[in-house]
Amino acid sequence: MNENQELQEMRQQIAILHKKLDEQEIVNSKLMKHVIKNRIDIINRQTLGSYASALFTIIIFPFLHYAQGFSWPLVASTILMMLVCIFATWYYHRPINARLASQDMATVAKTITTLKRRYHNWIWYVTPTMLIPWLSWFLWEHSSHFGLQGWNKLLVCIPVVVGGLVGLLIGLHMHRKVVNACNEIISQIEE
Repeated sequence: MNENQELQEMRQQIAILHKKLDEQEIVNSKLMKHVIKNRIDIINRQTLGSYASALFTIIIFPFLHYAQGFSWPLVASTILMMLVCIFATWYYHRPINARLASQDMATVAKTITTLKRRYHNWIWYVTPTMLIPWLSWFLWEHSSHFGLQGWNKLLVCIPVVVGGLVGLLIGLHMHRKVVNACNEIISQIEE
């Protein structure tokens, strides 16, 4: 009889242990989903910032034709470039939504890894391909507008270069926030 009591107590203790482990697993799963949802919110906020920047450029650039005398081809190419950026951002971020956090971890990891890879490719290959020719064209038109020669022509470009560097730093900061959020999601899933 004593052995039966000990066996019964061991079964009860094992049942209690299983219950605690199940609760712990549920808590860990909820915590992981919460962390993933927070990082997805960070990514989506950066997406909205990208959209706002591109829309601001699309709205303001036609006025530069009248105020600064920039050519219509430059204005049109700038607007086209911003539309390409908006479309690419939308396409890249399409699967990143609030429902993603509730999906299985393999799908989340694959989606986030794809986004990170696309961001990496965009910053290293697409941005220089679009930005360098456009910035050269913009500087040429800006310096030609004033009809200056020599050093004076270069001095007029200093504000454009400073503005471009500030924009580049802001863009890199936004890029880094998205990549860091992706890294945090991936490391959370791997743990």
